[in-house]
Amino acid sequence: MRTKTIFNRICAIILLSSIIYSSNTKKCLKSSEKWVYPNYLEEINDWEIFIKAIVWVESRGKHDAIGKSDDVGVLQLRRIMVDEANRIVGTNYFTYQDRLDSVKSIEMFNIVQAHRNPDLCFKKAAKIWNPTAGDWYYNKIMDKYTELLACE
Repeated sequence: MRTKTIFNRICAIILLSSIIYSSNTKKCLKSSEKWVYPNYLEEINDWEIFIKAIVWVESRGKHDAIGKSDDVGVLQLRRIMVDEANRIVGTNYFTYQDRLDSVKSIEMFNIVQAHRNPDLCFKKAAKIWNPTAGDWYYNKIMDKYTELLACE
């Protein structure tokens, strides 16, 4: 059973990596071009900038942010999203406490997006993440995304 769990985890990571860094990402994804992000001195792509924009909108980057409806962490994760990420990966890898871990929160976000939004469409990603929000939510994310691009 442990071998199957490890295999499923590795497959999910490989799938996610190939989707995010693939040169075939098109449609809603602006490009596969990379920029140098001066704050971290590392190369990041536009999907990563989009995630940073969502993090800013959701929590202003605070890993210990707590919302009104049991949503916590940088991405304001609810328990149901942890369950969804575990279902996709095929194991109970993530815990509810992991919602307070920025790296694991972003990993869960990417797993869910890779499964439900394989083209990495920004508008669809926003709708998946906050299905009850209107266009204002997407517009707010894209405003921050544009601001982050200007820093590049």
